[in-house]
Amino acid sequence: MNIFNTNTNKCQWENTYLPLNQKIRSCLKSIRTEFRKIRKLMKKMGELASVDIESDFVTGILDATMECRGVIAAATPGGMFGFEFTIF
Repeated sequence: MNIFNTNTNKCQWENTYLPLNQKIRSCLKSIRTEFRKIRKLMKKMGELASVDIESDFVTGILDATMECRGVIAAATPGGMFGFEFTIF
């Protein structure tokens, strides 16, 4: 199954896994939602501690990555050091 649609600039995550079992889709969506919550909380924690856990620049990159078709999670361990991981 090709999950990448090169004909569009806007990625559509919701329709990527249509052939999968509904329970699996629901689980993947939950994981995606929880990763977003974790990132927001980590960013807030960094702001409160005056530590740049996830800079605004990195947030923009990760948010754009999260909009790509098939991406379940994107984060950066260590925040500002330029490493990113993405789970498809």
